[in-house]
Amino acid sequence: MREAGEAAISVKRDDLLPGLHGGTKVRKLDLLLASPPFDTAAGWVSMGAIGSGHVLGLAEAARERGVPLTAYLFDEPYGPHVEENLAALASCGKRLGAALRLVFVGSRAGLLLRPPWPLLRRTIGGAAVVPPGATLPRAMVGTVLGGLELARQIDAGELEPPDRIYLPVGTGGTAVGIALGLGLGGRPIPVHAVAVVEHLLLPARRLRALEGLLRRELAALGTPGLEGLEAAPLVLRRGYLGRGYGHVTPEGLAACAALADPGARLALEPIYTGKAAAALLEDARAGATRRPLLWNTHRGVLPAPEPGWREHLPPALRGHLAHPGRGRRRFLVTAGVGAAGLLGAGRLACTGRRPGFGDGSLTAREATIFAAAVQALLPPAPIEELVDRIVAAADAYVATFPQGRRLEVHGMLFAVEQAPLLEGHLSRFSELPLPEASAYLAALRARPDLLGDAGRGLRDLCLLATYTRPEIWEAIGYTGPWEQRPLDAPPPLEARRGPYADYADLRASEGESPEGWS
Repeated sequence: MREAGEAAISVKRDDLLPGLHGGTKVRKLDLLLASPPFDTAAGWVSMGAIGSGHVLGLAEAARERGVPLTAYLFDEPYGPHVEENLAALASCGKRLGAALRLVFVGSRAGLLLRPPWPLLRRTIGGAAVVPPGATLPRAMVGTVLGGLELARQIDAGELEPPDRIYLPVGTGGTAVGIALGLGLGGRPIPVHAVAVVEHLLLPARRLRALEGLLRRELAALGTPGLEGLEAAPLVLRRGYLGRGYGHVTPEGLAACAALADPGARLALEPIYTGKAAAALLEDARAGATRRPLLWNTHRGVLPAPEPGWREHLPPALRGHLAHPGRGRRRFLVTAGVGAAGLLGAGRLACTGRRPGFGDGSLTAREATIFAAAVQALLPPAPIEELVDRIVAAADAYVATFPQGRRLEVHGMLFAVEQAPLLEGHLSRFSELPLPEASAYLAALRARPDLLGDAGRGLRDLCLLATYTRPEIWEAIGYTGPWEQRPLDAPPPLEARRGPYADYADLRASEGESPEGWS
């Protein structure tokens, strides 16, 4: 318990959790790694910054379980905390040997643009992919248990009920799970989640999507009390990030110093918990909270690193650390940068491959994406035979394009397939249930950026392939675009004037539009 003005500050100390050096990651990895496919996988693949506590904890778990781990690392501003974690990871690598493979990809964009595209896949060569922060529904159940644990501690009188809970939020799983756990425990205390990543990586809709996935996971596990349950209010706080992910702020450093307790071996770090602590102290000084609780998601004290630990880092990372200012790219999450990467990797795998395709313009994987779009766009969805015929029509049409245009189609399909992963979903487009796929395409088409162009282009290609095939019209309930007038009657005089007079007979009646067009 610490004092700040008139506020009495409590700290939930996940740094004291046993195993994997402590930290909230223990709650998530404990359940996830004991569940399929991670419990029987031939190996694990994950990713994080060079100072990632998540990657370090997973490496320790791999050492304990004897499971090979490949970790893709991206750059972040170098400092004492980053060096401590990186030294511990390299020391773990010395003990694991070849069972721990570290790959330095440069910037965060490298996770998306560099084969084997670990950010976008669920398995790589038989190894199961653990996403950043282990934010999957089963892992998030562990943070629900954390919220329940705090509720029980309050019920037992171990601490006064806080009026606000503060914690850092990166991928979102911890904050969402704790808020739902507090709701289940009957203690709906507002959770102030302080963003430590850029706005585009953590839109508010991602938190809502994660809560929906978590509720379905809990229901599948038979959790009682979910019907009509309201989670604790989750308040997403921005404005404490500083220059970007991984950058320390003066306020965060000051908060770490103010709340440090050497006697209790409590030490915050400035990249995550320090920023949450800065928001807490600001609110406390303004009188907005009297009994705040800081949830310390940070790890515990690390053992001394192995001598010569840098020699166990990949050569590219060693060279980068020797010249930290060289080649560092600013990470911009924009549709333009994304589109450039999409065009360069337009044939990236999706989950399934549609049989019968791959010899023409569309690969079997791209045909799967296109078929999912057709079913999502056409009301009612056509039977499977018609889907293949529509995809075949699109394939034949794209074959007439020049090479540059065909590359754009490949990039368009890639963009639509992978974009849900950046929109709060944990599935690609072709894996979404039909109602979600339809809603996703509608939202994508409304965007003003290049991703919106991709959504609109896919819609146009789907409808062109459908409505130019009269044999499909009856099956989907479309009566055709022809005007209802005798064939021998001349078109109206106004239709025979101007440059489009030859197309007068093809005009739809006023107000009509093709099915699926919006």
